[in-house]
Amino acid sequence: MTTFNPEEMRKRFHDLGRQRQEIFARAAPVREQYEAKLAAVEAAKLAARPLLDELKAIEGPLFDIDQERATISRALGHRTGEAA
Repeated sequence: MTTFNPEEMRKRFHDLGRQRQEIFARAAPVREQYEAKLAAVEAAKLAARPLLDELKAIEGPLFDIDQERATISRALGHRTGEAA
């Protein structure tokens, strides 16, 4: 059975703290690269936003068109061959 030893616990606490700092130090350059790439993605999203807005404006009527086509298709029993 392990006994409560405050001195050993303090030592372990500080050892764990050192291990933690070593991990943070090893991760720092990778984290920096990762965050830079994320920032680039966010910048690209912002740059593309006007195009997305334009696409939404152009394609907006598609929903109503598709809804009407689906209604007509059902009414025709899905026999929607070429118009005469």
